Amino acid sequence: MVGLGILAVIMLVVLGWYDSHSRQVTYAREIGDTLDEADDIAAAARRTEKAAADADEILRRYRQSTRGDDA
Repeated sequence: MVGLGILAVIMLVVLGWYDSHSRQVTYAREIGDTLDEADDIAAAARRTEKAAADADEILRRYRQSTRGDDA
């Protein structure tokens, strides 16, 4: 009977460890997904910034051409 009690305690400890471990794995996956999303957002921001810089350059050239400036 004492053996069954010890076995039950060991099983509870193993189940507790497994639950904790699976939660940590889930949390790590969520962090990984969040980092992937952050990378996607950063890439989009870089593309937007590049497009804005290109648009500014086009506008600057257009203004120069309408004024007749060579500078």
